[in-house]
Amino acid sequence: MISNFKERVLEQVELFLSDGFVGIKDMLKQYYPKSKFQRCLVMRNIKGKVRVNDCKEALDDFKQVHKQSSLKEAETVLHAFYDKYDSKYSSMIKNLQKIEEDLLAAGLLPVP
Repeated sequence: MISNFKERVLEQVELFLSDGFVGIKDMLKQYYPKSKFQRCLVMRNIKGKVRVNDCKEALDDFKQVHKQSSLKEAETVLHAFYDKYDSKYSSMIKNLQKIEEDLLAAGLLPVP
């Protein structure tokens, strides 16, 4: 699919948005090395990892990352989210930390 973009003369892409499809980021970099990659934030991934009683609050807290006006503010809110939920949901937090660069598009603001 990505090679098809190149064949159809798509020269450069600034930003790709995708889910956690295995290998997609590496494939994109192969064809469009200057592009940035942002991982879609599928809220059901968080929803499926927290208790029902914590779900609304956790989702509302996580959504605040997208509402920030700068990358620095988004990082601050994301790290506050980590701190708040790490004791209860350390596995979920570790998974988010592993993909943090992709959550914040390597310098671009999150897409609402």
